Amino acid sequence: MLFIGYCAEGTLGDQITKAKSPVNIFGDPCDVRAGVVSLDTCPGHADKNELRS
Repeated sequence: MLFIGYCAEGTLGDQITKAKSPVNIFGDPCDVRAGVVSLDTCPGHADKNELRS
């Protein structure tokens, strides 16, 4: 999985990027078996025109 930008504390994305396994998805525990990469270089609040520059 590729996460681009910030994952708020306690969210599913935060748990996955911190290598917590299993995680709950719709109330069901799921093992994280995918490779996980997090890039904090792209701002998540920019719109498409700002990302192009």
